[in-house]
Amino acid sequence: MILDLVHQASKLTGLPYLSDAAGSALKLVQIAQAIKENKEGFQQLADESAQLVAAFYRSYQGAQNQDEWLNSDGIRTAAKDLERCLFSINKLGEKMTARGLFRRILCYFIDANTVKKYRQRLSSATTQFEAAAGLNMQDVLDRIKKKQDEFLDEVRHHMTSSGTETPIKRAIENENRARERIQIENVEFSGIAFGSGSVVVENGRAPGGSGSGLSTPESQQNKQRSAIPSLSPGEVGGVPTRPDIKVIGVHSSGISLGNGNVSVSN
Repeated sequence: MILDLVHQASKLTGLPYLSDAAGSALKLVQIAQAIKENKEGFQQLADESAQLVAAFYRSYQGAQNQDEWLNSDGIRTAAKDLERCLFSINKLGEKMTARGLFRRILCYFIDANTVKKYRQRLSSATTQFEAAAGLNMQDVLDRIKKKQDEFLDEVRHHMTSSGTETPIKRAIENENRARERIQIENVEFSGIAFGSGSVVVENGRAPGGSGSGLSTPESQQNKQRSAIPSLSPGEVGGVPTRPDIKVIGVHSSGISLGNGNVSVSN
């Protein structure tokens, strides 16, 4: 919901400063994903920037006279200052992402202090906006969240009350079906075992133990082979097989001789 409002604000031609600030806020969201050092602090900076732009635009949407709101000196000044602040933050983010590892380490504490200063500037911009719009920033964000919750409740109600299949309902059902299938990748186990026994894979990693058959270098390095257990309950010691469990890339080291089975649990 926040980013939706920011996207809408970026198209507001009546107040270029706000639309430019919205464009900068969207870029900050992308830059925050690429930041390596001071990632948490910069992510907070990006989130607060988006929230402030969204609050600006929500104030515009709720104005009784939108033309008057756009032409308000206080609003235009606050939007202009916000645009300048976000433009500077973008420049900082671009520098941080362009640095190599050595320079990132050298500039770590400098960047941390700079991020802190920009958060203080955003706090001042928030106060300026609140004074110009006659609103409380947190109240605006609470209303945005409430509207989002109401929308989600409406979607859930529609899905449960309607017998027809909707795209959203179909997507959720597909996701639930996908979760029913367990896939374990790159399983590793080691050890030497003789005689019958079993290897139990838990949470994608097998503890050292016994196994079945003779492991070879080829089978140890076969990361691409996939196998779906299909033995009958009698062949696996009375334990029902799970055709919905897929094991990809089983690696082993050591030698195991004799009969046994591989069971997988999540």
